[in-house]
Amino acid sequence: MQEQTAEMASTRITQLAALIEENTAKVNDCLQNKGLPSPSFDEDGPVDFGIESEDIRNARVTALESSLELHDLLLGPALCLRPVVWIPLHV
Repeated sequence: MQEQTAEMASTRITQLAALIEENTAKVNDCLQNKGLPSPSFDEDGPVDFGIESEDIRNARVTALESSLELHDLLLGPALCLRPVVWIPLHV
């Protein structure tokens, strides 16, 4: 039973979730340490993050890429790989 638990803990979706959490924390810590505002869609929210560190930029990219992969995996092949049908606007 213990083997099964360890196996379940290291599935791709849990690995991605951990990468997202770890790298988002790095970005958040950097923003807080520099007194920069947190990302938001508020009217007066920041347009740019002002991140100069290459390590933090890489952490941001890793979080973004991991979140996209997690999104696709959780959608599953039926929704994620569904072909797009283009219908002409004027027939």
